Amino acid sequence: MNCPICDIELKHASIKNVAIDFCDTCQGIWCSKDELEKIAMLGREYIANSLIAKSIIKDLQDTKTQKKSLHLCPNCEASLEKFNYSYDSDIFLETCKICNGIWLDDGELGDIIDYIYSK
Repeated sequence: MNCPICDIELKHASIKNVAIDFCDTCQGIWCSKDELEKIAMLGREYIANSLIAKSIIKDLQDTKTQKKSLHLCPNCEASLEKFNYSYDSDIFLETCKICNGIWLDDGELGDIIDYIYSK
């Protein structure tokens, strides 16, 4: 499975028995909704010591201003669609309506963790 941003092969990782795929170049993460909820609930401190530590730090690129995703699903190659995580978070992720996977850009996992723990 290739990264929808960099078009290089995603690496596999397991974070506390939760399997995910990630891009070592752009720090993007591919996972299911259930996997996302499980790793987000671990918190920043736990993830900071994992293989995906760089993914909780936001880079300078702002992709939230784009309305429609131009990326393809790394699993089934359907077009990804943007959605607002938890409806009102202002954290826009990309999902595949065919296989229900979720793509998180660099820093978005950290944003989700902060959002969850601010409630």
